[in-house]
Amino acid sequence: MAFSAVASRMRVSKSLNNDTTAKFGGASARMPNRRVPAALSASTRATRLMVVSSEGVNVDEVMGEGSRLRLNVTISKERAMTAYTEVMKQLSKDVKVPGFRPGAKVNPKLLAQSYGVKNVKAAVLEDLLNKTMPEAMANVAARALDESDRIETDISSLFDNFTGPAGEPTMDIKYTIGVDVAPDLKWTGNYKDIKVEMQATDNEDTIKAAADKEFTAKLKDLGTLRVVADRPVQEGDVAVIDLKAC
Repeated sequence: MAFSAVASRMRVSKSLNNDTTAKFGGASARMPNRRVPAALSASTRATRLMVVSSEGVNVDEVMGEGSRLRLNVTISKERAMTAYTEVMKQLSKDVKVPGFRPGAKVNPKLLAQSYGVKNVKAAVLEDLLNKTMPEAMANVAARALDESDRIETDISSLFDNFTGPAGEPTMDIKYTIGVDVAPDLKWTGNYKDIKVEMQATDNEDTIKAAADKEFTAKLKDLGTLRVVADRPVQEGDVAVIDLKAC
């Protein structure tokens, strides 16, 4: 999975299909709308494994059916506000606000109005997901199957956590990551009784005969047919015969 960080230039736009696309220095990362599946608490097979915490991020690991693991991530309001401050600081350098020179200190509400409150929310959310997803996955990365991790939360619903007048977060932000992990395999019988038959490879005559056969077959595929008229037909020849019924 590729993750982008806040670069020197940032802009956020709205795509035609209502997905939010955040662009950083020319690169873009799409955050598709995904619906949250039925609550795990309703499944009798869901098992809570552990709770992992880092700075401002809490991860609740819950094993669902099969080998699907769900990581319920909670970002604290304080961690979200730190990201908001960093994003606004960068925007103040890049966004032209009438009456202010580039890089000048601008009231956050005025800056958000110039750039678009919804765009500010999307930029902050993108930054938070880029930084917290690797943290959330750190504990399961070694057993996670490649390309199986997905954000299962409807991304558009996360905008409801940004209710400040300048687009700032006002509460904890929660989302769920689904990932397939390698299952734990257990023997159901006595593996010591299993018998495996293998073809012996220490017989030089057998190896030589097999090699000659393979070489001859490859040589035949690459060979060119030519007409031979001074000898009888031999094994391996290709004969073209015209038959006429009487």
